[in-house]
Amino acid sequence: MTDAYIFGDIIKNFEPHHSNFSDVIARSHEKRKKIASAPIGDILEVLDSVSRAWADREYSIRKIAWEYLKQQTGYSDEMLEMGFQTISYICSKRFLTMRLKSELNCDYAFEKLDALAFDKKSGGMLKVNPLGSVLHVSASNVFISAVDSLVSGFITKNVNLLKLSRADLLFPVLFAKSIKELDRASVISDTFSVFYYKGGDEKTEKLFKESVDAVVVWGGAETVSAWRRGTSIKAKIIEYGPKMSFSFADLNTVKSVCELENLCDRMAHDISMWEQAACSSPQNVYVVESRERGAEEFAKFLFYALKRKESSLPPKELSLDEQIEILKFREKHYSDYISGGRNKVFYDPDSMPCSAVLSGDDQCEPSVLFRNIIVKPVKDIGVFYAAIEKIGFYLQAVSVAVDVSEILSVSEKLLSLGVSRVLPPGKHGEPLTGAPHDAKYFLDSLVRYTALELEGA
Repeated sequence: MTDAYIFGDIIKNFEPHHSNFSDVIARSHEKRKKIASAPIGDILEVLDSVSRAWADREYSIRKIAWEYLKQQTGYSDEMLEMGFQTISYICSKRFLTMRLKSELNCDYAFEKLDALAFDKKSGGMLKVNPLGSVLHVSASNVFISAVDSLVSGFITKNVNLLKLSRADLLFPVLFAKSIKELDRASVISDTFSVFYYKGGDEKTEKLFKESVDAVVVWGGAETVSAWRRGTSIKAKIIEYGPKMSFSFADLNTVKSVCELENLCDRMAHDISMWEQAACSSPQNVYVVESRERGAEEFAKFLFYALKRKESSLPPKELSLDEQIEILKFREKHYSDYISGGRNKVFYDPDSMPCSAVLSGDDQCEPSVLFRNIIVKPVKDIGVFYAAIEKIGFYLQAVSVAVDVSEILSVSEKLLSLGVSRVLPPGKHGEPLTGAPHDAKYFLDSLVRYTALELEGA
């Protein structure tokens, strides 16, 4: 059994029993009125105090979380610091204010979260209401995702229930404890819960499916499919399922060795962030060769860029299982090479992390991750289009290095194939504030728009 945070209280060794969750759900319904009536300004002030605390390296709960995540994830100090600074940023009043303005489908969103207000589009009055009780099913790939989901629920005034991933049973509880400590007026601290139960527990999941107003699902295909089955028509399913990202480079646009190094350095940054575990992390790089530069040279330069990146963003400490998977991945491609195939592997035999595989197969294929990238030469961008079109549902981000005159046409084609973000190399982990995520606005999914239709409108 693990610790849980239940509406303001830390419960040691919380028993994930059906009756306990029935009580959590009943209490969540009782909390709806309180959080719905809380002024949005007060909610943002609480989260801004959380933001300032997590930016402080001496903050006690941050220190505990650091030591836990260091052991749990194997991330380097540099990667953890980037993660904690991201948490501080996504809780800041400035950032959340921008999100509310851009993600809610109305003007003057602040006023309309608190009360009916005039709506220019309809001529009536509009109120932005929460959905009610929202269950967030967290994923295991990046530890900040659970925080992001919770915060989104807070600023839309929902009662939030966070189901932990087995891969991270403590960090979200520590974050909840931090809110409790800093929310001295109990604006939001007693309106949410964080807990764990084993995924696939049909009795417990049936209870949630029949009782909550929405389920936010972060995770793989199996998890998303499980939550689709049997969920009440009254409950909204908000899916953030499995996605895959890519890079594309036309080497005809690279005019010098310096430009090639710069391009590879930016791609290496994208590949190294979160050890490629994020859905936005590129797993394949498609390249069109030029007369001066071939795919093999590009793969070598990209490998060297990945090695250079290790100095500023050291790789995580790999588990034995992870090392075995990387060795199997490299062996598969090296075996093709020694048997006369087109694959080549660029790696450091004295260092486990990072490799660049030059592949003769132009079909999309998953990487083993952990900074291992697959480079695929193609005769033209049309081959790339054809390859990614086959996995349209699973597409997320594609970075492109093409001639400036082609950026708009290439972007429009990629977006029509199912890509949700087109961006420059080096920006995979830095989405624009206010831009949609996986082709939808998260905050917009967490609210209801209700209207007072004035006579004569």
